[in-house]
Amino acid sequence: MTSAVVRRNLALVPAFTFTSEFFLIVPVLVTWYAHHGLGSSAVFVTQAVFGIAMFFLEVPSGFLADALGRRRTLLFGALFWPLSLCVYRAGDSLSSFIAAELLAAVAVSCQSGCLSALLFDSLKSLGREADYLRFEGRQSAIARWGCMVASVMGGLLARVGLAWPFNVNILTFFGLLPLAYVMVEPERDKPELRHAWREIWQVTGHCLRPGPLLPWVVGVGVVSCIGLVSLWASLIAYRVWGLSLAWQGVLFAGFQGAGILGGLWGPRLLAHLGAQRFLWVLCLQGPLLLLVGVAPEWLLVPVAPLLALSWNMALPFFYNGLNRRTDSRMRATVLSVSSLMARAFFIGVGPLFGVLTDQGSLPMAFFVLGGVALPAWLWLAWRLPPLEANSLGVVPT
Repeated sequence: MTSAVVRRNLALVPAFTFTSEFFLIVPVLVTWYAHHGLGSSAVFVTQAVFGIAMFFLEVPSGFLADALGRRRTLLFGALFWPLSLCVYRAGDSLSSFIAAELLAAVAVSCQSGCLSALLFDSLKSLGREADYLRFEGRQSAIARWGCMVASVMGGLLARVGLAWPFNVNILTFFGLLPLAYVMVEPERDKPELRHAWREIWQVTGHCLRPGPLLPWVVGVGVVSCIGLVSLWASLIAYRVWGLSLAWQGVLFAGFQGAGILGGLWGPRLLAHLGAQRFLWVLCLQGPLLLLVGVAPEWLLVPVAPLLALSWNMALPFFYNGLNRRTDSRMRATVLSVSSLMARAFFIGVGPLFGVLTDQGSLPMAFFVLGGVALPAWLWLAWRLPPLEANSLGVVPT
């Protein structure tokens, strides 16, 4: 396989990421739930069910990506995105929305870890693995670009009709199939399917027992959980404030725009500060969440983008740490274990946040989230030192 063919992945992976994150439905999803008589807690219940499904699918799908191939796994998962949105579009109850989330879980689990593993393997085959953090940061920014553009378009489409974002999004997700089909996979050793469960058990145990991988796995879990809860909480707040769907789309686009900056600035800030001080900057998530819990609710407008900024600075950092400590043979499986950790955290925190929002208030829920996030970040800052940026593939500027 020539380097020119492998280099094609460096353009196809970002295109796949953009398309898979082009969620026209997100700005209207909370309103879609309310339109069918469901409250804020239902949003987090469906997302918790999604998280439970991901909990069981993450690692097996990661192993399939290692054993059968990244391209085949991405093709299989891409089939479930339009199917999921068709069920959402036709559904009118909590049970139907849960069914849609279960289908979406198959799609996400096939993509989770697989894209990052394919990107790292492609760069490694080109002798450019030191560039991974920059490319992963760019990936994070591209994902947020997809969400940001879709947020504005989704809000505008909803002015025509609440179902229109679903109709158009079904068509855009069909575009994932040709993108996955033309990808290529660099040569590497593959695990055998007949030893699947034994290998999955061994890799999962290696990631979760005390050792060099555990802080990086926990880091992905903490970052993803806080980011997802903050995302849904922002959408709930916009609806509670009585904003129009168009304005909800614009504000959510601002949330995603901050994520773009986080993905692009993260590697530069890491190189400038060094890994240890970079971690302490990320720890500011905890105080920000506590501040939202005790300050006027409108403070969420400027704080939400800061949370998105830190989310997208942190995730490539932890992915880079995992990729550099993992063999290509089981790379997607290891990354999937880190995603499993994220789902486990969300299953515990997400429904609690929804109940606190419905039974108490949104600031109370944020205060509790901050009380969970701050000690988690302090543990990570304590477990990961001493670190140097150049040990993570970052060339100081």
